[in-house]
Amino acid sequence: MSAYIKEFSSYLVETKAVAPNTLESYRRDVGQFLAFLLEGSDESEGFAKVTESDSDDVREFIDHLREMGKSTATITRMLASVRSYYQFLMFSKLIDNNPAKQVKVERVEKKIPHILSDSEVLRLLNAPNANDLKGARDKSMLELLYATGIRVSELINLDVSDVKCEKGCRGEVYCSGKNPRTIPMHVEAANALHYYINNVRPLLLSPESGNALFINLNGSRLSRQGFWKIVKTYAEIANISGEITPHTLRHSFAMHLYQNGASLHDLQVMLGHSDISSTQLYANMSQMNRCKDVYDRCHPLSAQN
Repeated sequence: MSAYIKEFSSYLVETKAVAPNTLESYRRDVGQFLAFLLEGSDESEGFAKVTESDSDDVREFIDHLREMGKSTATITRMLASVRSYYQFLMFSKLIDNNPAKQVKVERVEKKIPHILSDSEVLRLLNAPNANDLKGARDKSMLELLYATGIRVSELINLDVSDVKCEKGCRGEVYCSGKNPRTIPMHVEAANALHYYINNVRPLLLSPESGNALFINLNGSRLSRQGFWKIVKTYAEIANISGEITPHTLRHSFAMHLYQNGASLHDLQVMLGHSDISSTQLYANMSQMNRCKDVYDRCHPLSAQN
């Protein structure tokens, strides 16, 4: 990754004549973006992933920054740095357009996440064709994500040894990334994962697979971009309206557990939040929904609207 930053720095100094403090800020911001973009990738894959990245990758990076608790002002500055990096790639004739140009940062500190209904979750989980290799793999990933609420970066970095699943039994997954933790997995998700590991993954293996749990059809570890596209495809098949991202399943997992009695502390542990203030979002959303229900039931004129 240092090579990408070094050439970008030279461009900023020689072409844009930026001040030293601005240069350091750009280097730091773009370094974080590239670390996010290339997480779990081999060095040989890096160049292609950078030049083939798109606006969805930039939006997911913004979501990642929000989850880390970054302010809108900080995210806006970092997005400007990312735009400048893509301008450098265009200047170097490595890409034809700037995928960050049309991406905007919402002028709110806390964006209310999209929560799937129970029926939408079922439609999404049943959208893959589990009778073919890709469909069975995709179903196991969607099941695992909704069953555990893990981050996408944690999902794609899982190794086979990180999961325990036997047919007909509840399983568990160990996340070794940010805030290491072990999360239980309900039986249906464990069954889908067990089938994938024993009947599908062996047919996709290649010398590049290593111990990666989820691999693409070429045998390499599945990328964040690849999984993002998978979720979008099945959301369309399931006829789910609104913007659906991999993080939508994480939010839905948390909200559904809270609505069914899980404590904020338990959610904090399972989600891997360092600060419970991040988890408090689901309590606030639930309270807001209850207030709306009470209003609709009790206000004499509400039924007329």
